[in-house]
Amino acid sequence: GTPTGNPIAPVIKITGNRITFANMEDNIDVDASPIIYGGDLTQMGDELLQLVADVASGKQTKAESLGYMEMAIARVCNYV
Repeated sequence: GTPTGNPIAPVIKITGNRITFANMEDNIDVDASPIIYGGDLTQMGDELLQLVADVASGKQTKAESLGYMEMAIARVCNYV
């Protein structure tokens, strides 16, 4: 649950932890935890596909709407 976005492509944030979503609802786009608690996987997949289509059509993600456009590049090995 970082507030990081990306200046090149939209970032759709998904969590499978309902507590994390409750604490960071303003920053996370999708709460996928219902799948863990017996929700319908097909329905969640349909919702995610619709969100991807909406974002591709111009809908802003939470990171975009909050103005988070920084990015970080991880090193291949932190010991080098």
